[in-house]
Amino acid sequence: MSDSTLDGFCNLPTELQRQIFLQAAIDDPASTVKLILVARRVCEWLQPIIYRMVTIGAGDGDLFIRTLTEKPPDFFHANVKHLCLTRPAEVGRAKRVLEVCKGVAHLALWVDVLGVLGPGSVASLVATLPLQRLSIECRHFLDIFSNPSALPPIWYRSLTHLELVFWDYDEAPPFPPLTALRSLTHLAIRGLNYWDIQEAYVASILSSFQRLKFLLIFFDESESLEEIPRSVDNRVVFLPYPEEAPVRNWEAIWRGTSTIWLEAEEEIERRMEEEAKAVSLEQAG
Repeated sequence: MSDSTLDGFCNLPTELQRQIFLQAAIDDPASTVKLILVARRVCEWLQPIIYRMVTIGAGDGDLFIRTLTEKPPDFFHANVKHLCLTRPAEVGRAKRVLEVCKGVAHLALWVDVLGVLGPGSVASLVATLPLQRLSIECRHFLDIFSNPSALPPIWYRSLTHLELVFWDYDEAPPFPPLTALRSLTHLAIRGLNYWDIQEAYVASILSSFQRLKFLLIFFDESESLEEIPRSVDNRVVFLPYPEEAPVRNWEAIWRGTSTIWLEAEEEIERRMEEEAKAVSLEQAG
């Protein structure tokens, strides 16, 4: 930026400068860490953007935990919308974050809350969040609905995307209570070996949940897609899952990059085009 351009920018009204920096950060979230170095006031303007996506793992959440004591709870309630708690994170730390960040809409809960806090603990942490997307270990998801007399989580009307993660391989995994989720259209299953998934299990999900648009089943990258039989239901999509990049995949929607769901949609569109061509050729013949 030339001196004359810089002078012209500095002469702009303060509010216009703020809007320019905010838009730049929204368009390219990765640039935010550089933009906050421009000036103190820019850092203050962009703090809501900085905290929109929070990821906490084994040792990378110390700064955020310290910040929890430096800012009012309302700040985190209003600004933290994407939260990823990875499995190495301490359960006590994850619990504290969830108790403060009450406005989270996209949550990845990959922490063994049940193993530390016991049955019923998951519901108390996530039932009141306004969730739209959730990635969670299957037994933790079942724990949310384990008390039949309890009110359903408030997100039973708002959750559209659910990823069930399996830490243990089960030949007969439990059937998730999907019918309680009135807006759910996208379901993913990760962590099960495809050959351990009974065809009846997939069929029961599809038949009992007609609103489902996509059933995405991840398989290990080492497995060959050619060996996996194609489902007769076009809603079922098989995709390889890079185990070294679950956090990057989860953050993709925040970063504005390609998501696993976009890949699934593209696969279904490709199938439909192939089927349409086949029908046209058959009719022409």
